[in-house]
Parts: sequence; C-alpha cells; structure tokens
Amino acid sequence: MSSVNCCTRSLQVVQRTSAHASAHKQPCMPAAPPMRRTVSHRLNVLSARKAFTQSSSMFSSNGTSSGRRSQRAVRVMAGGKGIEEMDAEQLEVAIQERDKPIIIDFNATWCGPCLLLTQELEKVHEQLGDMVRIISIDTDKETELASQLQIQGLPTIVFVGLDKSKPALRTEGLLPAETIISIVKDQLL
Repeated sequence: MSSVNCCTRSLQVVQRTSAHASAHKQPCMPAAPPMRRTVSHRLNVLSARKAFTQSSSMFSSNGTSSGRRSQRAVRVMAGGKGIEEMDAEQLEVAIQERDKPIIIDFNATWCGPCLLLTQELEKVHEQLGDMVRIISIDTDKETELASQLQIQGLPTIVFVGLDKSKPALRTEGLLPAETIISIVKDQLL
C-alpha cells in the first residue's frame, strides 16, 4: 500500500512539474545546444567506417575467413624472418638443448596484437641476429601446452635465459622491439 502512495506522489510531482513548465511556456531545463560536427570529426567517422567495412568484408558469410585473409595471416605468422614455428615436443628439446637465450611467442593466427608482435620480433631478429633464438607457438594448435603453462592472454612472451637455475621471465601483451631487446640484453645475456 505504501509503495502505491509513493508512486502516486512521484506521479503527482511529475504532473505538477509539467504543468508548471507549460504555464510558463518554457522548459524547466534549457535544451542543450546542437552539437557541431567538425570536418575532421566527419573524416574520422568516415575512415573508421571504411576500415570496419574493409575488415568485415574479409570474412565470408559463414563466419570463416576468406582465402585472402587466412593466407595473409599464415604468411605473416609462418613467414616471420628468423622466427621458428614449433610444437610442444620441439619446444621441449629446444629448451633443454639451448645454447643461447630463447624468446617464446605464444600466439594465435586470429589475434591482431600477435600479428603485430611478429613484426616486432622480426625487428629483434634483425638487430640481435643469432644472439637469440625466437620461437613461435600457435596456441590453437598446441592447446594442451597452452593450458599447462596457463597461457590466458595473447600474445604471451616467455624469455628463457642460459642459466638453468634462473626462472623464465613472462609477459602478456604487445611489446615494442626496443623493450624486448633491452630485456634480452639486461636479463638474459
């Protein structure tokens, strides 16, 4: 019963407010001025729409990637200069028999930041050359390994040094080449 009274009271207040506003022929609150759109704002909106349209057109209607998109992603991931793709068994052997620091990139072909990290790792390879070994692990193919290592965010980078008594360093997210190089030089060499 009290809730009905509460509702009717608020309804009466609303009715009085609207009656008050119509009696004065002015709204109780002034209307916000119309928002002016600048030319640069319109261009940003148009370029964002164009980018979205282009990216969404790369996918077919059944939700899978079109041939052009998947080939490009595989080329970038697999064709990374100085980056070796491995499975879990090969990774185990590489870690046990390491003679130089290893950078392990856990990624997926559908992950945008992973593709960008591949480019950054290519820059690392160009600058450090054979001082470091760069390994790529596709978490979609190696789901059991990703689960065992608790890889939850992509890309995840694991830095394994020469000293077997020191733990590996691990980070999630996109890092620039300069940061990766400084980690290798400061922590692993």
